[in-house]
Amino acid sequence: MLSQATIAGSAISGFMRRSVISIRGVTFDPEGVVEKRAREQTAQWDIEDVFLKKYDHTLVISCQFAASAYSHTPIDVQLYIALFTFLTICIDDFALPKIALEEFMERLYSGLTQLHPVLDCFVDILRSTKDYFSPYTAKLIIKSSVDFVNNMAVEEELETMTLRPSALG
Repeated sequence: MLSQATIAGSAISGFMRRSVISIRGVTFDPEGVVEKRAREQTAQWDIEDVFLKKYDHTLVISCQFAASAYSHTPIDVQLYIALFTFLTICIDDFALPKIALEEFMERLYSGLTQLHPVLDCFVDILRSTKDYFSPYTAKLIIKSSVDFVNNMAVEEELETMTLRPSALG
C-alpha cells in the first residue's frame, strides 16, 4: 500500500510535468537537466539506496520546485536549491538520532564529520553556498540552516518533556 506522502508526491510531480508551467516564457526544465544532475550528485553521496528510494518523490519535487521557481537563475543555482530543499525535507522528515542533531553546529564549526550521513551531505551543500550567492546572502542561508537543525534538536527534546499541570494554565 502506498503512503499518503508517496501518493501526494506522485500527484504533485505529475501535475508539474503535465502543466508545463511557464514564467515570462521560460518553461521549467523541460529536458529534466536539474533532476538528472541531482540524481548524479545524490548517487555519489554516502547514504543508503533504501533512503534514496524512500525519498525519491521528494527529490523529484525539489528539482521541479527549484527549476520552476528559479528558472531565471543558472542551472547550477537551481541544482543547489533542489539539493538544499531535498536535504532539509529529509532532515525534517527522517528520524535522525537526537545526538546527531544536538552536535550538528559544533561539528560543523569544528570541521568534524557529522554523526549521520544526511547531515554530512547537508554540510557539503552549506559549504558550497558561497559559490552561488553573495557573501552576505550565503551567511544568512548558513545561519538559518544551522538554526533549522538546532530547532529540530529542540523539537526532539520537547517531545519527551512532560509538562506540569500548573504549566498548562
